[in-house]
Order: sequence, then structure tokens, then C-alpha cells
Amino acid sequence: MNCFLKQIESRRSIRKFRQERVEPGALRELVRLAALSPSGANLQPLKFCILSDPGLCAQFFALTHWAGYLPDGAPKEGERPPAYLLVLGDDEIRKNCELDAGIALGTIGLAAEAMGLATCLIGALERERIYELLGLPRQYVIHAAVAVGRAAMRAERCAMRDGDVRYFYKDGRFFVPKRPLSEVLLVEK
Repeated sequence: MNCFLKQIESRRSIRKFRQERVEPGALRELVRLAALSPSGANLQPLKFCILSDPGLCAQFFALTHWAGYLPDGAPKEGERPPAYLLVLGDDEIRKNCELDAGIALGTIGLAAEAMGLATCLIGALERERIYELLGLPRQYVIHAAVAVGRAAMRAERCAMRDGDVRYFYKDGRFFVPKRPLSEVLLVEK
């Protein structure tokens, strides 16, 4: 199987990170690649913020909510991501650019994987407090954050049991259930 296809098949969200700095050039490259993603009507309304200052990242972490299926799913001290990318939509260019944001977020995840980095998409954010923390103008709609770093855990795909989509730890391993093709493919003619 092609290397890129294997990346797509094996890529998972990571919730524990090694405490190693991510090179600024790598973070800028992720933004550059995300900005090359397809965009509706080629309007390119997305903007990005790179957060890698340790103090700022600690403040930002406090405004994120992780792994809702786990009773204590947020990374502990010493496991937290060393960097974040924030994906924003510029309302003055285009309102409702969720599709563009989704494409860019997918690009970031796969590009990071190819660079030896791990990511976790975070949609549960205290947006009002993030506007204040970063001093962002309100024309920028916060779509999501992406935690970026080097993985300190492995996440494995597994079959769903009884329709349960909740990810879980078992015997020190982390599992992510996925629906089978027979359940997601509705029409094939």
C-alpha cells in the first residue's frame, strides 16, 4: 500500500505529548500547507494562529476541553502539547467557511503525520476567553484548535462493538473504534 494511504489509515488523535519543542519552521510549514487546501470559490477566508510560547500554551490549555468520553481525558502536566494551531475564518471574506476549515484541518493532521508530529483536533474551546487571551478581532471566527507535538502514546483503530463509538484505554493501550465500510457506504452502483 502507498505510504500516504497508510498514513491516512493509521492517523489518530493523540492526547499525550512528549515535552519537546516543535520547531517554528515546522509549525509555519503546517500553516503554509493548510493555506494551500481547496477553498470554496477560492475565496481563501481562513487565517491561522501559531501558539508555541510555553506560558501562552499553558494559558491556552486551560481554555480547552479534551476527550469527552474519558472521565479524565485531558493531558496531565508533562503530557500537554508544546504547540497549538488555531484555525479561524475571516467573516469579512466569507461567512460560514466550515467546509474550508474542515479541509484545512485534515491537511494539517496528515501533513503533521508526514513530518513525524502528532495532532489532536480540539473543538471544545472557551472561545470568548480565547478572543480575550489573544486579542483577536471578532471578524475572525474560531473554528478549532489543533494540538501539535510528538506523540507520547499510541492510538490504535479497533472494530466497533454494539455501535459504541467511545474511545477507551485497555491494558495500557488506547483504542479508537471505527465503523465498518458496510455501515458507512450507503450506495454503490
